[in-house]
Amino acid sequence: MNNDANDTPIYLDPTKRHEFVLLFEVKDGNPNGNPDAGNLPRIDPETGHGIVTDVSVKRKVRDYVQRELKIQIFIQSEFALNSLIFGTAKEIEGIPVPRADIKDPELLRWLRNNVGKIEGLEDLGLEGNEVFFGGEFNKKVFRKTLMDHYKQETDGLEEKLKHAAKALKDFGRYDSEDEALLEALDGHEDLNIEANYIVFNDGVDRNSFEEGNLTEIPKNMLSKIQSLVNDLGKNAKKKLEKEDREKVRQRMIDKYFDIKMFGAVLSTGINAGQVRGPMQIKFGRSIDQVVPLDHSITRCAITRSEDFLRKETEMARKSNIPYGLYRVHGYYNPSLALRKKAVDGEKDKYEWETYVTKDDMKVFWEALEYMYEKHSASSAAAGEQATRGLWIFSHDTAKGNAHAHKLFELIKVTPCGEGNEPREFETYEKHMEFPGKENGSIVKEALSLEKNGFPGVTITRLV
Repeated sequence: MNNDANDTPIYLDPTKRHEFVLLFEVKDGNPNGNPDAGNLPRIDPETGHGIVTDVSVKRKVRDYVQRELKIQIFIQSEFALNSLIFGTAKEIEGIPVPRADIKDPELLRWLRNNVGKIEGLEDLGLEGNEVFFGGEFNKKVFRKTLMDHYKQETDGLEEKLKHAAKALKDFGRYDSEDEALLEALDGHEDLNIEANYIVFNDGVDRNSFEEGNLTEIPKNMLSKIQSLVNDLGKNAKKKLEKEDREKVRQRMIDKYFDIKMFGAVLSTGINAGQVRGPMQIKFGRSIDQVVPLDHSITRCAITRSEDFLRKETEMARKSNIPYGLYRVHGYYNPSLALRKKAVDGEKDKYEWETYVTKDDMKVFWEALEYMYEKHSASSAAAGEQATRGLWIFSHDTAKGNAHAHKLFELIKVTPCGEGNEPREFETYEKHMEFPGKENGSIVKEALSLEKNGFPGVTITRLV
């Protein structure tokens, strides 16, 4: 039961059920800051044990996969999620997504400031200079919603523009802190905005300046919005059908590792539904209580030059824990990695296929093994972090042959208790109990748990 016919380790088999236990340590670092508590390490207020969220662990997996292995991930800071979904839809021939190229800089600037804020048009998105709409396109409703939003946010703007135009004509300068006015004039070919005052660009004669250049801005923008709606309407040949959305969803699964493994909500922008990932990670908890510390630190560099006369250093805060060993549980359910695939040459006939591959499983286990030390090397706040134990329980069926909680109980890590605060992993290691401990060194081979009362289940220790 160790390997399949191709001599592949069973823990890499995506058609079988797996669970895992992960142990990682933190020395003088912050494993998972709580933004609601000044970024102090998270703790259980009733027991004092440290906590790391599932989101934190998955972030480490994503960072390792993207940075070290150069594999694409979906949840990232560089791009808006709607844009990634739209970009994927564009790759698929025949997907009828309403889209239009924006060549007018003022309209593009307004869209960048408002996309995502327009009630009723949550599926409106922007990628570079291209605007797209992922919902069902009704030209009349779309135009009214977009124009109503513009009119509402620019209510009273025409009067302000008249006042600004007159002041510029008379004095060549106008001071204002009105954000709507400054936004409306931002990028105007005749004007320059510095801080909160507006002046003419060099070469512009204020005596020949036409006030209508400013007062007509709202009217002109409404005309540009109308043209945008017309352009989108030309490309909205038919609504996005269920089959179209499913094509986008499947392409996203194949394209992004974290969607394939963890799942994702793809209902924003182009509504591609939802993916329930087969790999689920739970909250982690420290074996013993941890003590969050908040340190005051100083910096010899001064931020502002005017402060040199009154101080030589600046203060900051850094939060960490002296030491903590954390335990995390995870589950792989192969039933959630299945999808229907059309049978070649047979109409309306489908078969099930597993879209997670052995290579995907290998990448995931590799990430759990190395991600914490890579995180330590990229973040000063992380302190010293390292994976100190990784056990994988593998069943020889997709349904599974044993209860997960019973398998987790085979990995026993005894708390040191109050008064024996640990500062190194070895303090725990000598009291740990787990199947195969008597073998000594880690051989990364599957060990049958039949003697432990779990036939059809193996355990593999990778770390």
